[in-house]
Amino acid sequence: AEYMGIVLDCCRWRACMTSHILPPPSLSELRDRFRDQLAFMKQQLERDFQEPGNDIYNDEIWMMRFLFNPKYTAEQCVERFRKMIRTRREDGLEPIHAELVAKLDTVAPDQFPHFDSVNRAFPEALYRTSDTFGQPVAIQLVGKADPKYLVQSLTKEQFYQYTLYKAEYMRLTLDKMSAQSGYLLQWVQVVDLTGLGMKHINTTCLDMVQTASNRADQMYKECFGKIYVVNAPKVFHAIWALMKPWMAERTVQKMTLLDKNFKQTLATLVPNKEQWPAFLGGDQEHGSIGCENF
Repeated sequence: AEYMGIVLDCCRWRACMTSHILPPPSLSELRDRFRDQLAFMKQQLERDFQEPGNDIYNDEIWMMRFLFNPKYTAEQCVERFRKMIRTRREDGLEPIHAELVAKLDTVAPDQFPHFDSVNRAFPEALYRTSDTFGQPVAIQLVGKADPKYLVQSLTKEQFYQYTLYKAEYMRLTLDKMSAQSGYLLQWVQVVDLTGLGMKHINTTCLDMVQTASNRADQMYKECFGKIYVVNAPKVFHAIWALMKPWMAERTVQKMTLLDKNFKQTLATLVPNKEQWPAFLGGDQEHGSIGCENF
């Protein structure tokens, strides 16, 4: 087992050196790095959450996601964690949490409330495959989005309900995979902008997405990893200028705009070509991403 662990680490670092894609940090490394901060957070949070059966202050993986951003001190992370708990309670997340925990191994995104409407408006394969390091990879066809349909079919509250189910599912899945692998895993995204145009600028839709994203961002720290943007048209820069101000700074830092040779980069990112669509460099000629066929 120890030998296989060494081999796995070597493979991770070899992939890193050849593709400039950084591997996720090991949990043991992070526990050493954040030993004092974790102890401080546990001490502070234990005072706040002493209800029977509530051991949230012992969830080290969750805490390390808050500590992972070097911008914040341990004291600030404690306050951010407290704010997260308050927001979860205000938004009634505990029933959603309990529902997803009970069926995490069998639940699928198409079972989330309002999935059909959201997926028609924003085609996405939430867990298409895994990357070189075992992290889940999502594909989003933003250029095929239909913002007008989203606004017509859902209220802001309904879209936020779907967002909560999706975000809680992602966090639970990531933390389970992280505990099993020994690495702090994140969700990788590949965003295809083929077809993106000015028709996608819908201020009402942007407000819906921004409101849900900002609220969810208070609770789900460092769940998203790298975001690879491909097939960006010329109009992208104009649309990006409108979107960037309401995006979290940390999210913007994780975005990488790939050039026309993006398939070579994605080939290094995704080792399983059979589960990867051909238009992104894989071997799968036919299939679907959300409601879109290829």
